[in-house]
Amino acid sequence: MEVTHLIENIVNHIDAGLFLRDVSTKEAIYYSPGFFKIWEVEEVDWNEQTDSFLNFVHPDDKAQVETNHYKFMKSDTRRNEEYRIITPKNNEKWVWVRTFPVYNTQGDLYCQAGIIEDITYKKTVEKDLTSLTKSKDEMLRMLSHDLRSPLQSILGLTQLLEMETHSLNNQDLSKYIQLIKESCNFANNLMADLLDTHSLEEGKGELNLSETKLSKLLTESCHMFEQQAIKKNISLNLIIDAAHDSEMKLDATKIIQAVNNLLSNAIKFTARHGQVTVTLNDTSDYATICVKDSGIGIPTDKIPFLFDKFTKARRAGTSGEKTTGLGMSITKNIIDQHKGEISVESKVNEGTSFIIKLFK
Repeated sequence: MEVTHLIENIVNHIDAGLFLRDVSTKEAIYYSPGFFKIWEVEEVDWNEQTDSFLNFVHPDDKAQVETNHYKFMKSDTRRNEEYRIITPKNNEKWVWVRTFPVYNTQGDLYCQAGIIEDITYKKTVEKDLTSLTKSKDEMLRMLSHDLRSPLQSILGLTQLLEMETHSLNNQDLSKYIQLIKESCNFANNLMADLLDTHSLEEGKGELNLSETKLSKLLTESCHMFEQQAIKKNISLNLIIDAAHDSEMKLDATKIIQAVNNLLSNAIKFTARHGQVTVTLNDTSDYATICVKDSGIGIPTDKIPFLFDKFTKARRAGTSGEKTTGLGMSITKNIIDQHKGEISVESKVNEGTSFIIKLFK
Protein backbone atom coordinates (compact mmCIF):
# COMPACT_ATOMS: atom_id res chain seq x y z
CA MET A 1 0.00 0.00 0.00
CA GLU A 2 1.37 3.45 -0.94
CA VAL A 3 2.25 5.76 1.96
CA THR A 4 -0.09 8.48 0.67
CA HIS A 5 -3.02 6.07 0.51
CA LEU A 6 -2.16 4.72 3.96
CA ILE A 7 -2.11 8.22 5.46
CA GLU A 8 -5.43 9.03 3.79
CA ASN A 9 -6.98 5.91 5.33
CA ILE A 10 -5.73 6.88 8.77
CA VAL A 11 -6.98 10.47 8.47
CA ASN A 12 -10.40 9.28 7.30
CA HIS A 13 -10.84 7.09 10.38
CA ILE A 14 -9.79 9.38 13.21
CA ASP A 15 -12.19 11.59 15.18
CA ALA A 16 -9.99 14.68 14.95
CA GLY A 17 -10.41 16.92 11.90
CA LEU A 18 -7.70 18.07 9.47
CA PHE A 19 -7.90 21.06 7.16
CA LEU A 20 -5.52 22.61 4.59
CA ARG A 21 -5.66 26.02 2.89
CA ASP A 22 -3.65 27.37 -0.03
CA VAL A 23 -1.54 30.36 1.09
CA SER A 24 -1.82 32.20 -2.22
CA THR A 25 -5.54 31.86 -2.91
CA LYS A 26 -6.63 31.38 0.76
CA GLU A 27 -9.00 28.69 -0.54
CA ALA A 28 -9.56 25.31 1.03
CA ILE A 29 -7.52 22.40 -0.26
CA TYR A 30 -8.78 19.65 1.99
CA TYR A 31 -11.16 18.90 4.86
CA SER A 32 -11.11 15.45 6.47
CA PRO A 33 -14.30 13.55 7.40
CA GLY A 34 -13.50 14.16 11.07
CA PHE A 35 -13.70 17.91 10.44
CA PHE A 36 -17.28 17.72 9.19
CA LYS A 37 -18.21 15.31 11.97
CA ILE A 38 -17.11 17.80 14.63
CA TRP A 39 -19.00 20.66 13.00
CA GLU A 40 -22.04 18.39 12.42
CA VAL A 41 -22.42 19.47 8.83
CA GLU A 42 -22.43 17.61 5.50
CA GLU A 43 -19.49 18.23 3.19
CA VAL A 44 -21.79 19.44 0.40
CA ASP A 45 -23.29 22.06 2.71
CA TRP A 46 -19.99 23.51 3.90
CA ASN A 47 -19.23 27.07 2.75
CA GLU A 48 -15.80 27.11 1.09
CA GLN A 49 -15.01 30.66 2.20
CA THR A 50 -11.94 30.75 4.45
CA ASP A 51 -13.74 32.50 7.30
CA SER A 52 -17.02 30.58 7.11
CA PHE A 53 -16.30 28.70 10.34
CA LEU A 54 -16.55 31.99 12.25
CA ASN A 55 -20.32 31.85 11.76
CA PHE A 56 -20.39 28.89 14.14
CA VAL A 57 -18.10 30.27 16.86
CA HIS A 58 -19.79 30.99 20.18
CA PRO A 59 -20.65 34.73 20.46
CA ASP A 60 -18.58 35.10 23.65
CA ASP A 61 -15.46 33.67 21.95
CA LYS A 62 -15.91 35.09 18.47
CA ALA A 63 -13.88 38.32 18.78
CA GLN A 64 -10.78 36.54 20.07
CA VAL A 65 -11.02 33.67 17.56
CA GLU A 66 -11.54 36.11 14.68
CA THR A 67 -8.46 38.12 15.67
CA ASN A 68 -6.31 34.99 15.93
CA HIS A 69 -7.66 33.66 12.62
CA TYR A 70 -6.63 36.72 10.62
CA LYS A 71 -3.22 36.76 12.31
CA PHE A 72 -2.77 33.14 11.23
CA MET A 73 -3.82 33.91 7.64
CA LYS A 74 -1.15 36.65 7.39
CA SER A 75 1.74 34.76 8.97
CA ASP A 76 3.29 31.32 9.34
CA THR A 77 3.09 31.27 13.12
CA ARG A 78 1.97 28.15 14.97
CA ARG A 79 -1.08 28.65 17.18
CA ASN A 80 -3.01 26.63 19.72
CA GLU A 81 -6.38 27.74 21.06
CA GLU A 82 -9.55 26.44 22.64
CA TYR A 83 -12.99 27.91 22.04
CA ARG A 84 -16.67 27.05 21.86
CA ILE A 85 -18.71 26.49 18.73
CA ILE A 86 -22.45 26.16 18.12
CA THR A 87 -23.10 23.62 15.37
CA PRO A 88 -25.90 23.83 12.78
CA LYS A 89 -27.74 21.31 14.99
CA ASN A 90 -27.56 23.87 17.82
CA ASN A 91 -25.15 21.80 19.94
CA GLU A 92 -22.54 23.68 21.92
CA LYS A 93 -19.06 22.15 21.81
CA TRP A 94 -15.58 22.97 23.00
CA VAL A 95 -12.87 22.50 20.36
CA TRP A 96 -9.09 22.55 20.47
CA VAL A 97 -7.45 23.88 17.30
CA ARG A 98 -3.77 23.81 16.32
CA THR A 99 -2.78 25.74 13.20
CA PHE A 100 0.67 25.52 11.62
CA PRO A 101 2.50 26.24 8.33
CA VAL A 102 3.40 23.52 5.80
CA TYR A 103 6.47 23.98 3.54
CA ASN A 104 7.39 22.36 0.25
CA THR A 105 10.72 20.68 -0.49
CA GLN A 106 12.24 24.02 -1.50
CA GLY A 107 11.43 25.47 1.90
CA ASP A 108 8.69 27.76 0.61
CA LEU A 109 5.38 28.13 2.48
CA TYR A 110 2.98 25.86 0.64
CA CYS A 111 -0.16 25.87 2.73
CA GLN A 112 -1.57 26.54 6.16
CA ALA A 113 -2.86 23.52 7.99
CA GLY A 114 -4.87 22.84 11.10
CA ILE A 115 -6.02 20.06 13.38
CA ILE A 116 -9.31 20.37 15.24
CA GLU A 117 -10.45 18.13 18.09
CA ASP A 118 -13.69 17.95 20.09
CA ILE A 119 -12.72 18.49 23.76
CA THR A 120 -16.23 18.97 25.15
CA TYR A 121 -15.99 15.95 27.45
CA LYS A 122 -12.61 17.09 28.77
CA LYS A 123 -13.97 20.56 29.52
CA THR A 124 -17.02 19.09 31.27
CA VAL A 125 -14.79 16.93 33.47
CA GLU A 126 -12.53 19.90 34.24
CA LYS A 127 -15.54 21.99 35.21
CA ASP A 128 -16.91 19.22 37.44
CA LEU A 129 -13.51 18.71 39.09
CA THR A 130 -13.14 22.45 39.68
CA SER A 131 -16.62 22.59 41.20
CA LEU A 132 -15.90 19.51 43.33
CA THR A 133 -12.57 20.92 44.52
CA LYS A 134 -14.23 24.21 45.41
CA SER A 135 -16.97 22.36 47.28
CA LYS A 136 -14.45 20.29 49.24
CA ASP A 137 -12.42 23.41 50.05
CA GLU A 138 -15.55 25.17 51.30
CA MET A 139 -16.44 22.19 53.47
CA LEU A 140 -12.94 22.06 54.94
CA ARG A 141 -13.06 25.79 55.60
CA MET A 142 -16.39 25.42 57.36
CA LEU A 143 -15.20 22.45 59.39
CA SER A 144 -12.01 24.25 60.43
CA HIS A 145 -13.80 27.50 61.30
CA ASP A 146 -17.45 26.95 62.14
CA LEU A 147 -17.07 23.58 63.81
CA ARG A 148 -14.02 24.63 65.81
CA SER A 149 -15.94 27.51 67.38
CA PRO A 150 -18.61 25.41 69.18
CA LEU A 151 -16.03 22.79 70.14
CA GLN A 152 -13.81 25.45 71.71
CA SER A 153 -16.84 26.81 73.57
CA ILE A 154 -17.67 23.34 74.91
CA LEU A 155 -14.05 22.78 75.97
CA GLY A 156 -13.82 26.17 77.67
CA LEU A 157 -17.09 25.76 79.53
CA THR A 158 -16.29 22.25 80.71
CA GLN A 159 -12.89 23.43 81.97
CA LEU A 160 -14.61 26.29 83.80
CA LEU A 161 -17.09 23.88 85.35
CA GLU A 162 -14.25 21.61 86.40
CA MET A 163 -12.37 24.44 88.13
CA GLU A 164 -15.35 26.14 89.78
CA THR A 165 -17.67 23.24 90.60
CA HIS A 166 -17.69 23.98 94.32
CA SER A 167 -18.39 27.72 93.99
CA LEU A 168 -21.16 27.60 91.34
CA ASN A 169 -24.81 27.81 92.35
CA ASN A 170 -27.63 26.02 90.55
CA GLN A 171 -28.42 29.06 88.40
CA ASP A 172 -24.84 29.32 87.15
CA LEU A 173 -24.70 25.58 86.51
CA SER A 174 -27.91 25.73 84.48
CA LYS A 175 -26.54 28.64 82.46
CA TYR A 176 -23.30 26.82 81.61
CA ILE A 177 -25.14 23.59 80.78
CA GLN A 178 -27.48 25.51 78.46
CA LEU A 179 -24.50 27.10 76.66
CA ILE A 180 -22.85 23.70 76.25
CA LYS A 181 -26.11 22.29 74.92
CA GLU A 182 -26.44 25.10 72.37
CA SER A 183 -22.86 24.57 71.17
CA CYS A 184 -23.45 20.82 70.84
CA ASN A 185 -26.68 21.42 68.92
CA PHE A 186 -24.96 23.78 66.50
CA ALA A 187 -22.11 21.32 65.88
CA ASN A 188 -24.63 18.51 65.38
CA ASN A 189 -26.73 20.61 62.98
CA LEU A 190 -23.63 21.58 61.02
CA MET A 191 -22.56 17.97 60.58
CA ALA A 192 -26.11 16.95 59.61
CA ASP A 193 -26.29 19.72 56.99
CA LEU A 194 -22.89 18.79 55.57
CA LEU A 195 -23.95 15.15 55.25
CA ASP A 196 -27.26 16.14 53.62
CA THR A 197 -25.43 18.41 51.18
CA HIS A 198 -22.95 15.67 50.30
CA SER A 199 -25.76 13.14 49.73
CA LEU A 200 -27.65 15.52 47.44
CA GLU A 201 -24.51 16.34 45.43
CA GLU A 202 -23.59 12.67 45.06
CA GLY A 203 -27.11 11.86 43.86
CA LYS A 204 -27.70 9.53 46.80
CA GLY A 205 -30.74 11.43 48.01
CA GLU A 206 -33.30 9.44 46.03
CA LEU A 207 -36.96 10.24 46.64
CA ASN A 208 -39.18 7.86 48.57
CA LEU A 209 -42.54 8.91 47.16
CA SER A 210 -45.89 8.15 48.78
CA GLU A 211 -49.33 9.71 48.98
CA THR A 212 -48.96 12.49 51.56
CA LYS A 213 -51.41 14.89 53.16
CA LEU A 214 -49.68 18.25 53.09
CA SER A 215 -52.00 19.61 55.78
CA LYS A 216 -50.89 16.88 58.19
CA LEU A 217 -47.24 17.41 57.30
CA LEU A 218 -47.43 21.18 57.92
CA THR A 219 -49.31 20.65 61.19
CA GLU A 220 -46.53 18.37 62.41
CA SER A 221 -43.85 20.85 61.34
CA CYS A 222 -45.52 23.79 63.10
CA HIS A 223 -45.98 21.68 66.23
CA MET A 224 -42.21 20.99 66.31
CA PHE A 225 -41.46 24.71 66.36
CA GLU A 226 -44.06 25.81 68.92
CA GLN A 227 -41.57 25.95 71.80
CA GLN A 228 -39.02 27.94 69.80
CA ALA A 229 -41.72 30.43 68.89
CA ILE A 230 -42.96 30.65 72.50
CA LYS A 231 -39.41 31.42 73.76
CA LYS A 232 -39.39 34.54 71.57
CA ASN A 233 -43.09 35.35 72.09
CA ILE A 234 -43.65 34.84 68.37
CA SER A 235 -47.15 34.06 67.15
CA LEU A 236 -46.98 30.93 64.97
CA ASN A 237 -50.07 30.41 62.77
CA LEU A 238 -51.10 27.72 60.29
CA ILE A 239 -53.74 28.46 57.63
CA ILE A 240 -54.84 25.45 55.58
CA ASP A 241 -58.07 26.77 54.01
CA ALA A 242 -59.82 24.21 51.76
CA ALA A 243 -56.65 22.14 51.26
CA HIS A 244 -57.21 20.05 54.39
CA ASP A 245 -57.69 16.74 52.56
CA SER A 246 -55.35 17.41 49.63
CA GLU A 247 -52.92 14.55 48.92
CA MET A 248 -49.82 14.46 46.71
CA LYS A 249 -47.07 11.98 45.90
CA LEU A 250 -44.11 13.33 47.86
CA ASP A 251 -41.13 12.28 49.90
CA ALA A 252 -42.71 13.35 53.19
CA THR A 253 -39.42 13.22 55.15
CA LYS A 254 -37.65 15.52 52.73
CA ILE A 255 -40.54 17.96 52.31
CA ILE A 256 -40.87 18.32 56.08
CA GLN A 257 -37.09 18.90 56.23
CA ALA A 258 -37.45 21.72 53.68
CA VAL A 259 -40.39 23.28 55.56
CA ASN A 260 -38.53 22.91 58.87
CA ASN A 261 -35.57 24.82 57.42
CA LEU A 262 -37.89 27.65 56.38
CA LEU A 263 -39.69 27.71 59.73
CA SER A 264 -36.42 27.64 61.64
CA ASN A 265 -35.15 30.65 59.67
CA ALA A 266 -38.47 32.49 60.00
CA ILE A 267 -38.35 32.23 63.81
CA LYS A 268 -34.60 32.86 63.91
CA PHE A 269 -34.84 36.12 61.95
CA THR A 270 -38.01 37.44 63.55
CA ALA A 271 -37.71 39.65 66.62
CA ARG A 272 -39.60 39.01 69.85
CA HIS A 273 -43.38 39.51 69.66
CA GLY A 274 -43.30 39.00 65.89
CA GLN A 275 -45.41 36.75 63.73
CA VAL A 276 -44.83 33.70 61.51
CA THR A 277 -47.60 32.33 59.29
CA VAL A 278 -47.62 29.09 57.28
CA THR A 279 -50.26 28.91 54.54
CA LEU A 280 -51.32 26.00 52.34
CA ASN A 281 -53.33 26.60 49.17
CA ASP A 282 -54.39 23.94 46.68
CA THR A 283 -55.38 23.97 43.02
CA SER A 284 -56.05 21.19 40.53
CA ASP A 285 -52.49 21.46 39.16
CA TYR A 286 -50.31 22.31 42.18
CA ALA A 287 -50.15 23.07 45.89
CA THR A 288 -48.54 26.20 47.31
CA ILE A 289 -46.86 26.44 50.72
CA CYS A 290 -46.00 29.91 51.97
CA VAL A 291 -43.88 30.59 55.07
CA LYS A 292 -44.19 34.28 55.91
CA ASP A 293 -42.59 36.18 58.79
CA SER A 294 -42.55 39.75 60.11
CA GLY A 295 -38.79 39.62 60.62
CA ILE A 296 -35.76 41.67 59.69
CA GLY A 297 -35.99 40.86 55.98
CA ILE A 298 -33.22 40.18 53.48
CA PRO A 299 -31.18 42.94 51.80
CA THR A 300 -31.82 43.08 48.05
CA ASP A 301 -28.15 42.45 47.20
CA LYS A 302 -28.16 39.23 49.27
CA ILE A 303 -31.22 37.61 47.68
CA PRO A 304 -29.39 36.32 44.54
CA PHE A 305 -27.03 34.32 46.81
CA LEU A 306 -29.69 33.06 49.21
CA PHE A 307 -29.87 29.50 47.86
CA ASP A 308 -26.12 29.13 47.32
CA LYS A 309 -24.24 26.55 49.31
CA PHE A 310 -22.25 28.30 52.07
CA THR A 311 -24.29 31.37 51.15
CA LYS A 312 -22.90 34.89 51.48
CA ALA A 313 -26.31 35.87 52.88
CA ARG A 314 -25.62 33.98 56.12
CA ARG A 315 -25.98 35.98 59.36
CA ALA A 316 -26.95 35.56 63.00
CA GLY A 317 -30.58 35.54 64.15
CA THR A 318 -32.30 38.33 66.09
CA SER A 319 -31.36 36.66 69.39
CA GLY A 320 -27.86 35.71 68.26
CA GLU A 321 -28.89 32.30 66.87
CA LYS A 322 -26.18 30.74 64.69
CA THR A 323 -26.71 29.35 61.21
CA THR A 324 -24.71 26.84 59.17
CA GLY A 325 -25.37 28.58 55.85
CA LEU A 326 -26.44 25.30 54.23
CA GLY A 327 -30.15 25.09 55.07
CA MET A 328 -31.46 27.13 52.15
CA SER A 329 -29.28 25.28 49.65
CA ILE A 330 -30.60 21.95 50.99
CA THR A 331 -34.18 23.24 50.85
CA LYS A 332 -33.85 24.28 47.20
CA ASN A 333 -32.26 20.95 46.29
CA ILE A 334 -35.19 19.10 47.87
CA ILE A 335 -37.75 21.21 46.01
CA ASP A 336 -35.79 20.78 42.76
CA GLN A 337 -35.80 17.01 43.30
CA HIS A 338 -39.60 17.18 43.43
CA LYS A 339 -39.62 19.22 40.18
CA GLY A 340 -41.14 22.07 42.16
CA GLU A 341 -40.33 25.76 42.49
CA ILE A 342 -39.23 27.94 45.39
CA SER A 343 -39.11 31.72 45.41
CA VAL A 344 -38.62 34.50 47.95
CA GLU A 345 -40.12 37.94 48.50
CA SER A 346 -38.53 40.18 51.11
CA LYS A 347 -38.08 43.76 52.28
CA VAL A 348 -35.68 44.88 54.98
CA ASN A 349 -37.46 45.38 58.32
CA GLU A 350 -40.77 44.30 56.77
CA GLY A 351 -40.41 40.53 56.68
CA THR A 352 -39.87 37.66 54.26
CA SER A 353 -42.06 35.17 52.41
CA PHE A 354 -40.86 31.89 50.98
CA ILE A 355 -43.21 30.31 48.45
CA ILE A 356 -42.97 26.62 47.51
CA LYS A 357 -44.95 25.35 44.52
CA LEU A 358 -45.34 21.57 44.23
CA PHE A 359 -46.89 20.26 41.01
CA LYS A 360 -49.29 17.32 40.94
